[in-house]
Amino acid sequence: MASFSTDVIRRLPVSVFGVCLGTIGQVPMWSHLANSPAMARFNIPDAIADTFWIVAVLLFAFLFFLTTFRLIRYHRSVRTEFHCHYQSNFFLVPDVWSEPIAAHRQPCLSTQCRG
Repeated sequence: MASFSTDVIRRLPVSVFGVCLGTIGQVPMWSHLANSPAMARFNIPDAIADTFWIVAVLLFAFLFFLTTFRLIRYHRSVRTEFHCHYQSNFFLVPDVWSEPIAAHRQPCLSTQCRG
């Protein structure tokens, strides 16, 4: 009998990358709120957008690792999912996700650009 962790990895849907898309979608919203003159009285820091950006990158890396492990370990289930009419549409989601992450600014993590 398979353990719970291997069963979860085997059944991990490709559509879970939608979580990354939702997280990276928060970056422009919080960045706009932090830099908007109308919202200046709320003192919204840029660190919120930077935090969402970092969380999205880490989440993507973790899910990409799990998906790669699943492809190596459970090749048959990935092949079955790829040939399904509905689930095969999600195999390009990691490529689509990389576009907004490249379009949004990378947070400044060094002391040189904090001025």
